[in-house]
Amino acid sequence: MTTGVTTAMPPGTGEQVLALTATPASEPSLEPSDVVEANELVESVDAAGLHLLVRWPEIEPEPGQFDWSSLEEKLQIFGAGRPRVVTFSVPDTAHRAVPEDLREVPFDAAEFEKRYFDALDALLDFLSGYDSEAPTLYLSIGNEVDEYFKGHPGELSAYESLVDSAFEHLHQTRAGLPVGITTTFEGTFGADAETWARIHATADAIFFTYYPPYDAAATTLAEQPLVDLPAMVEYADGRPVVLQEVGFSSSVDLGSSEAAQAEFVTNVLRTWSELGAAVPFLGWYYLHDVSGDRCEEMVNYFADDSNTSVWEAFLCHLGLRHSDGTPKAGWDAFVAATGE
Repeated sequence: MTTGVTTAMPPGTGEQVLALTATPASEPSLEPSDVVEANELVESVDAAGLHLLVRWPEIEPEPGQFDWSSLEEKLQIFGAGRPRVVTFSVPDTAHRAVPEDLREVPFDAAEFEKRYFDALDALLDFLSGYDSEAPTLYLSIGNEVDEYFKGHPGELSAYESLVDSAFEHLHQTRAGLPVGITTTFEGTFGADAETWARIHATADAIFFTYYPPYDAAATTLAEQPLVDLPAMVEYADGRPVVLQEVGFSSSVDLGSSEAAQAEFVTNVLRTWSELGAAVPFLGWYYLHDVSGDRCEEMVNYFADDSNTSVWEAFLCHLGLRHSDGTPKAGWDAFVAATGE
């Protein structure tokens, strides 16, 4: 499989791809025209890339039986012609995210490894059908995996074995496709930094999600990208840094604001541009705030009963525009930073 990075995509110098997840306006109700308008807004700021998150149970509902309908729908909605970063999310943040019959099977068991490789191969074969429209630039084989192993440390050794085998398999079968795993920025540099440095050591690229935690003043957090993005590049030690997801809630319930979000947007995009090809991809989450059933679905996936209000304030207010379609200050900052 050939990979490459589309050039001349502002903002940024060198080879950089910007993505913006085109969540549509959903209030007072979600209409087909809202989806069209969301994609038009994304195109208006030259956000030509796509982050495609794939959950294993969604594509393999029965052992050995693959169903691509949900993935085809995502590509149709968000754009099959966009150069993409793909995340095969095993684990997926706090969830193991594997088919039901593998829930209790160790990560390093022969049965698990075979099924995992078969699913990876099937996924990449499916996506290769879209290569004539746009390539897969990078592949991550786990999403925010540090979050999962906080609660399941006994599974980490088996997971390391799986990752080593998966990297070897992919290097043999998909030469030229850079692979790695995704960790949160906080987890990568936190108490278990040595663990993640060890696992990242054999990766071709270093994947991060970057959502600054709300344990400091929002204005302070908004300035963090000036320090944090260069730290990621230094950590990668010459390998590309893939900013799989970047976001900042504007919710006042978290002590944030539209102004703080706008400052964060400006600082991220300006620093990203200065870093050039060292950070070839940046995926921004989201275009519009999410509301209603979609907000509830996301909160239920990530939260427990003790912190649902915090997760709602975070997840459902990441948009650069309100759920009714009106722009926030963050959207104006995004437009200004991309030169549109």
